[in-house]
Amino acid sequence: MKKSILIFFGLLTSCAEITQDKIADNTSVKNTVIEKPISQKVDLAEQEKSDEILAEEDCGFYWNLYFPADSVKVSYIEEAIKRYGNSLTSNNLEFLRELKEEINNAGNSPEQYPAFEKCLIPAFSLGEFGGLYSFPYYAKNGKDFIDISIESELITGFLEQDSMITEEHDQIISYPGLIEAYYHPEEPPVINLYSDIDSGVVTIEKLSRHNDECIEFFRYDFTATDIVGEYQFGCKLPLDIEYRNMPAVDNLLQSQLRSDCSDCPNSMGKLKTFAKLKGGDHLFFISTDVDFQSGITVPARGMVYLNAEKQLIYLWYKELDLIGCGCI
Repeated sequence: MKKSILIFFGLLTSCAEITQDKIADNTSVKNTVIEKPISQKVDLAEQEKSDEILAEEDCGFYWNLYFPADSVKVSYIEEAIKRYGNSLTSNNLEFLRELKEEINNAGNSPEQYPAFEKCLIPAFSLGEFGGLYSFPYYAKNGKDFIDISIESELITGFLEQDSMITEEHDQIISYPGLIEAYYHPEEPPVINLYSDIDSGVVTIEKLSRHNDECIEFFRYDFTATDIVGEYQFGCKLPLDIEYRNMPAVDNLLQSQLRSDCSDCPNSMGKLKTFAKLKGGDHLFFISTDVDFQSGITVPARGMVYLNAEKQLIYLWYKELDLIGCGCI
């Protein structure tokens, strides 16, 4: 401002013939210079609104990057096959090809098979509630949303049978006899079950459903097994995996986490590696289990791929909401 005043008075000294009107004009210019910073004051409310929009866009970028669309997942699986095709075991190569096709077909018909016939299904120990878990798949039907999952279809068809029997315990409805109704007793469905330290084959015995306004899931019970450790996932194919924790990958998981981008409570901040796909040095299995003392109420399972940019991409991720986010 001092500079503006000095310029103004310099003009008066060097131009004696200046008119009063011109002096008034220069005064107006001087006043404009003084008022300009005031006119540029930031509206705090508008700034906060702008920050919120940027944060939403930032979170959108975060989810799209680490939890990409199916087509992007497929491209990463193709990249992994090309990258490790010569080192992957035949079992693991077949698994990646099957997973790719499964994801490719998901957009056309999301629910073609029961969950235990898919490449990956989450498994949780959870004491007496241990089993393989799947979840409703809702589609819009007019103004309503309906569950179009195969599990829901199986239950509906089973309930139409005269001989059907149901059992209910702690809001979980079980359907004994349902599996036998759809599968030949001499050829019951089996699945490869993997824990954090062990694996084996189990037979699917029973389907149950937990359905209330807050928590929804299906659970497949299986035969007693001597598999030790915490159940992690099931797979229709046999896999060759190496059990070990990788702290460097765990640190990367946490470094790229954006907890502010989640509306519901989750346990992503507690995820850790427990195994890798043999022959695929950048394909990892991750998980976290229930620990109420540590505040973990949403156990989760996942498979991630470390791309060339050193980013962990979630090729598969499932979590079991035990608190009912929809009712919070």
